Amino acid sequence: MTLTAAVLSLAARIGVDAASLDAAPGRETMEAIVQLFEAGQYAEVVAHAGALAERYPDDVFGWKILGVALKRLGRDDEAVAPMLKAAELAPDDVEAHYNAAIVLQGQGRIDEAEAAYRHALCIDPRYADAHLNLGVLLDAQGRHAEAEAALREALRIRPDYAEAHANLGGVLQALDRLDEAGASCRRALELAPDNPMALNNYGIVLQRQGHLNEAVVHFQLALARRPDFAAAHRNLGQTLLAQGELRAAEQQYRKAIELDAGDVVAHVTLGDLLRQSGRAGEAENMYRKAFALHPDDPRIGNALGILFQEQGRSDEALACHRRALAAAPDNAATLSNLGQAQFSLGLQDEAEASFRKALRLRPEAISCTFSR
Repeated sequence: MTLTAAVLSLAARIGVDAASLDAAPGRETMEAIVQLFEAGQYAEVVAHAGALAERYPDDVFGWKILGVALKRLGRDDEAVAPMLKAAELAPDDVEAHYNAAIVLQGQGRIDEAEAAYRHALCIDPRYADAHLNLGVLLDAQGRHAEAEAALREALRIRPDYAEAHANLGGVLQALDRLDEAGASCRRALELAPDNPMALNNYGIVLQRQGHLNEAVVHFQLALARRPDFAAAHRNLGQTLLAQGELRAAEQQYRKAIELDAGDVVAHVTLGDLLRQSGRAGEAENMYRKAFALHPDDPRIGNALGILFQEQGRSDEALACHRRALAAAPDNAATLSNLGQAQFSLGLQDEAEASFRKALRLRPEAISCTFSR
């Protein structure tokens, strides 16, 4: 059946005169598709909405519901085009721009997603969900102050928004404001005791405050409610490592990587665990996997450099630290590590320059043999 035939078939099923379909989709046709959507029959929605979009390419309805149905089916790659088309056709439709932002964010098209969220908020400044998602997007980019502002605006609009409290807790702990972070997470848990994000973020706060047993409990609770929460597995691994539970920590890191192969922190911290356990070959393999994913991440260059330095492979260590420094020129730990490699190769003047710059940036950097 062709797409046009599909529209005509649907019209016949609901008793709409086919001639009336020439100008624009009729209300009965659109309502029938909405009913299919509300019944969770997304595959049928895709067939009929796709037909509608083909027959009426300048009408937003078919594109909009087609994109959302594809998203519900997990076909995000296919959802992008219809969602963008809907936003193009309806510049004042807040949902169209919000939906486009979500799918763009999921596809890693961050600048476009941010622009779409901001467009949605220009249309409706009180759209709390858009403020929340914008805050999450900004936080993931390390733009924590901007993320805090977005999340606080979401909470100004909706004070009992548990998800916003939970994410604000994560942002505040990234800003080293642990008491405030803990208060935000606790408020989120008052509103939604089973919220995995709130449990995870509060676990991070507890971990950083040295309450390791309580942190473990919160990570475990988060995972009980969301077993595929990769970051919670990684955070649990870090806490177990701090408790000296190396085998259990390794299991959690490997689970985190299984769930999120792009988690650089899990790769690097697992590599660190393996290196510290005397499993240098496995550690190097883990670091190299991380490097293949993110060759410009200075943490990976540092990690490999430390491993090579410990093995007496100073030339390779030097190259790694230089690459890490190129990505983060004012990182004191990287400068300190670079100085170690330079010194071991007899490059004393260069080593002294690296150590002095590290000392200016962070006085305690030189006290560490190696650091990241």
